[in-house]
Amino acid sequence: MIAVHIGMLAVVLFLWIGGKAGWIPYKKYVEQREYGKILLVLLLGNLLGMCITWQNNQGRILQDGAYLVRPLYGQGNKTQQFLASVEDEEVVISMSIPQQQGEEEEQEKKEKKLTPQEALSEAIRKETLALNEEKQDPEKYYLPSNVNGKHIQWAYPTDHSGMILMSLAVFAGILLILMRERKRERELEKRKEQMLRDYPNLVTKLSLLVQAGMTMRRAFGKTALDYRQNKGKEEEPRYAYEEMLVTYYEMESGVLESQAYENFGRRCDQVQYRTLATLLSQNLKKGSQGLLDMLERESVTAFEDRKRQARILGEAAAMKLLIPMVLMLLVVLVIIMVPACMSFYG
Repeated sequence: MIAVHIGMLAVVLFLWIGGKAGWIPYKKYVEQREYGKILLVLLLGNLLGMCITWQNNQGRILQDGAYLVRPLYGQGNKTQQFLASVEDEEVVISMSIPQQQGEEEEQEKKEKKLTPQEALSEAIRKETLALNEEKQDPEKYYLPSNVNGKHIQWAYPTDHSGMILMSLAVFAGILLILMRERKRERELEKRKEQMLRDYPNLVTKLSLLVQAGMTMRRAFGKTALDYRQNKGKEEEPRYAYEEMLVTYYEMESGVLESQAYENFGRRCDQVQYRTLATLLSQNLKKGSQGLLDMLERESVTAFEDRKRQARILGEAAAMKLLIPMVLMLLVVLVIIMVPACMSFYG
């Protein structure tokens, strides 16, 4: 049992060293701080489980002629489980140890056909009763060393509470990873939905600024800077404008404008934003002729996509509301039908 805990410690040590050395790419799934928390949970759970296993399994094996102290008078009989090994056969026995005033043992069981295990248990119980009747010790309850001419090796059953605790620690570590992954998926889904909602307004702003006579670079930068100025007023960050701000900083730091637009589309990782990045890059290569018309068409298409998405979300919400409505209808039917049936049969 202890060997399992030691093996688990080796696994935790390997995970820690592998994470430090870069052998285990844990950063794809969890952050460094959370990875440390998971390892800490595994380590503490395993160490505590090891202590419990060691403590509860100390002195399991009893020597020949072992005895148990009878409970004091008034405490009632005490039930104790043992693991009895007779040659190559093992059996778990539940012994009823009488209190010191020698109360009677369990009532005799009805005769029935016993299995080999039950027959061995019954033989050991009879041998135990006979031995203690012979000893007549009011304080001690002796365990026999032989049964049917065979030696008995007495031991307490193995305590598995430490292993259970270690398993719970492993389960908790896995659960932390799954919760982190689920949280990450929800954040990505939220980011995607928000960026799709913001796309029509973003394209419209760029289109209006270009119509006002600005170059695309200035229009892009002004949109990003306006968002930065009003950023504190927003309840949550707008991911599309955050990416625009990053793109603006790239262009200001010397990155080519076309490369910055391509990076913008790649980071957004949405079809609409990739299309916009392609339009902006083509504007630099082919000139600004026709750019305004393309932006206006893209804006109209984006608004149509947004309307279509809103209709889909509305239909999904209606389907979710249908279930509680049906349940309410069933409740109303029960309220109406039950009194009617009771009055009819009454």
